[in-house]
Amino acid sequence: MNTLVVFSSKHGTTRKCAQTIADRIKSDLVDCTSKQINLNNYSRIILCTPIYFGGITGEMKRFFKKHKEELDKRSVVLLTCGLGGAQNAQATVDRFLDKFNLKNKINHEHLGGEIMWDSLNFFERVIMKAVSKEGLVPTLDAQKIDKVINDLLI
Repeated sequence: MNTLVVFSSKHGTTRKCAQTIADRIKSDLVDCTSKQINLNNYSRIILCTPIYFGGITGEMKRFFKKHKEELDKRSVVLLTCGLGGAQNAQATVDRFLDKFNLKNKINHEHLGGEIMWDSLNFFERVIMKAVSKEGLVPTLDAQKIDKVINDLLI
């Protein structure tokens, strides 16, 4: 099965996950903002996007809107990264997919999140420091990533 991994990433965590997945399943990788995306050669699309402040990135939303008809014809997996946890991520994804009538057609997995301090602006650092004081220690779920990769290799 020809697979394409499409990602959106603001600070690099989602890109890192997408790159790891693409490398391990030997698929192509492309940023969702690329003007050169052609889905015709792929039967499976893996979409990787972060969730920031309760929403999927604008870049991924535009990608969905532009390619909705093509996505309808393919096997699609949506992978999210973020600090809000799996339940919050699922609620965000459900709201998002409802808008495109794709809620029951796309499998979703949340991979966890991490803070990449060097890439944060002042406002984001203040928020992350406050969140960190509350005891939240964000981590990517390596076991979940391995499970997703193993499922994709089947």
